[in-house]
Amino acid sequence: MTLFAGVAYPAFAQASTDLDTLYFKRDDFKRMVSKNPQLSLNMIAIMSHHLRRFATLVEDLSLKDVPARLAGHLLSLAERSGRETTNGLEVELDTTKTELAQKLGTISETISRTLNKLRSTGVVETCGKKVTILDIDMLEEIASGLKR
Repeated sequence: MTLFAGVAYPAFAQASTDLDTLYFKRDDFKRMVSKNPQLSLNMIAIMSHHLRRFATLVEDLSLKDVPARLAGHLLSLAERSGRETTNGLEVELDTTKTELAQKLGTISETISRTLNKLRSTGVVETCGKKVTILDIDMLEEIASGLKR
């Protein structure tokens, strides 16, 4: 965004692990893009993907309550890396509770209460970072915002 708009980005990022970075000067990058139209198309596709993801995030944060957002997150994890067990579909939380709360626009205590409610109603079982989805239909209903 800042490359093309020429303004400072309103946020910053900090790596949580070691990494290598690549730096292009603005003029060099613009020259490269103008010489390679496919690069421009690929960038537009990637930016469109990010825009769609952010639009979904804004919609979720403004229209759905915490149980719906947490249920949606668990379903997303299940889709990406769920493992069938004899009890149900097992997923592993991919962040700390605090990071998950930040991602879902709430606080970690609310995540704990929501998981406890899901557990007490028989929708999930938890063991540390492992969550077993016992009733996927109910979890989908909660994620849709139709059931609290």
